[in-house]
Amino acid sequence: MSDGTPDILEYFRLRPTRAAKVSEISEATASSATPPEERVNFHIGNPVQERRLSSAYLRAILGLDIRAEELTIDDPDAILDALDWSTEDRPTLDLFIQLVRQSAPYLPRGGFSRTAPPPPVLAFVDWLQHQAEPLSYDLGRTTGRREIILASGGIIEALRVFLHA
Repeated sequence: MSDGTPDILEYFRLRPTRAAKVSEISEATASSATPPEERVNFHIGNPVQERRLSSAYLRAILGLDIRAEELTIDDPDAILDALDWSTEDRPTLDLFIQLVRQSAPYLPRGGFSRTAPPPPVLAFVDWLQHQAEPLSYDLGRTTGRREIILASGGIIEALRVFLHA
């Protein structure tokens, strides 16, 4: 936006993705002979790696404003300054950066905990409620059914999540 605030539409615009390194564990589990009622179910997630998304996750876990797009995962010195951390804290920040790069791509496809929606979902709901015609969606807290899902990976992935639901 021209007033210096980030354009919220940029957070939710679909972008090209790069495939992350994906384990074959989930497929092996799904095809195992163990009866479904005896399995421990888990979901590896949607392997999306995108610099702006990873930067937003890093800002969120560090307690920084998720909309502060000038603070990117590629500029740790700016993040140290924003946190008012010293250079001695750089190894801690590097650990968080490494954790985000290795685990953030594996957020569940289309899902999130109804008791703890992630910051991008909360930001999106807040944005919807401040439109000319506000929209209100249940994140699962009242009905147990989430009316918003996360879909990334373009139109094919969004359709896959939609048709699966």
